[in-house]
Amino acid sequence: MSNKIKPIQVSRSFPSKLFKKPVAAETASLFRVVGIGGSAGSLEAFLELLKSLPSDPGMAFVFILHLAPGVKSMLVELFKRKTAMPVMVIKNGLQLKINTVYVIAPASNIKISNGRFVLTKQTEARHLPVDMFFTSLAKEYKTRSVGVVLSGTAKDGSEGIKYIKDAGGSTFVQDEETAKFPEMPRNARISGKVDYILSPKDIALKLCQLALTPVNPLPPSGLLKKQSICSSTNLQDVFSLLYRSKNINFAYYKLPTILRRLKRRLHILKLNNISDYLSYLQIHKEEVDALYNDLLINITGFFRDSEVFRELKDRLLPFILKGKKNNQQVRIWVPACSTGEEVYSLAICLLEIIGKKEAKITVQIFATDISAKNIDIARAGVYGKDAVKTVSSERLKKYFYKEGAGFRVCKTIREMSIFSTQNVITDAPFSNIDLLSCRNLLIYLESAAQKKSIQEYLLRAQARRRSSFGKI
Repeated sequence: MSNKIKPIQVSRSFPSKLFKKPVAAETASLFRVVGIGGSAGSLEAFLELLKSLPSDPGMAFVFILHLAPGVKSMLVELFKRKTAMPVMVIKNGLQLKINTVYVIAPASNIKISNGRFVLTKQTEARHLPVDMFFTSLAKEYKTRSVGVVLSGTAKDGSEGIKYIKDAGGSTFVQDEETAKFPEMPRNARISGKVDYILSPKDIALKLCQLALTPVNPLPPSGLLKKQSICSSTNLQDVFSLLYRSKNINFAYYKLPTILRRLKRRLHILKLNNISDYLSYLQIHKEEVDALYNDLLINITGFFRDSEVFRELKDRLLPFILKGKKNNQQVRIWVPACSTGEEVYSLAICLLEIIGKKEAKITVQIFATDISAKNIDIARAGVYGKDAVKTVSSERLKKYFYKEGAGFRVCKTIREMSIFSTQNVITDAPFSNIDLLSCRNLLIYLESAAQKKSIQEYLLRAQARRRSSFGKI
């Protein structure tokens, strides 16, 4: 079976029911800024995207390409052949304007501050201009920031795109079928922060559609109150649509959490109520994916809450290991493991303790999550610089190795864990477990779902014990 993700089909029509007429470019005081990054093979994608845009899309566009120092860039000349918008090389202090295309200069890094470019010379041998600009873009423009990662090698853009998504902006990557070099789009995609995976032409069309939605007004605060939504069938219809698409019943999740995430999606799309959002979901299948990813709350990190891991290493894990003999196995289950950071943190702690013991003890950590995308990231064990900031330099050197712009967990640690998809509400739990680490799941489930999950686990554990007693 192919692992390639098929491009999302973008509707070419803009339903008038859901969108207002765009504000005229010359009177717009607020507009989105689109950062578009790429490296090897991206020129063709740049040109395809650019020629698919109208002359007044209602946005500003900043193209960031890895350009070798000392080589004259021909991008301005090439871009001018594809668009009627003004095209200019970025200079320090230059103010961003709507319906304008900006191009990075060779050997440069750029940021935005107070609506103007801050240009600095490239000083590092391995610079990441896309990440640097995207991070700055997210801080400056927040919900008006847009990040696009096109064809290229390495991981530039995969960290910056997280900042844009977390700030409420929109994120795009080129689909791997049209990218000459899919490494950059793929690394951005596995960050779990991508809204749309499209061809360059479809990215342009989706940007035009995005430009039709106003960026300044917030939904009225009363629209998403608990009573108003619960009295409507619209929320149940949203749940049904998600269930048909993803086979997950989000009615088990706590309502305040659901409402916060729905409010965020309405804010991003600038829609007024759940009814309009439901209509939007039915037309735009890619938004179903975006909502699904937002509802799967990924809160994790290496050695998150250091006090917890200190207690684990000093007291609980030694207690578990104390009763183990030669060739016995320690079995741990981590449900809702997200992208794997907590799993690898536990493995590192166990290995550090076991390394001091004479007995030969093996470790098996079963790590599960409802999101296949999260499991893919966790199984690969590759993390960016920001993700490993909480790992000590000693551990980073001992248990990780450099890979591209990030770090990969060493093979010894990876082999201690088995990652798989699982829905704890409907799938059978693991049994014969020495430690169950469930820090990211139960707090988001309604009490009925909590009880069901716990009872299933206890019943399975009791059945296991009865089976063991029968053999004695």
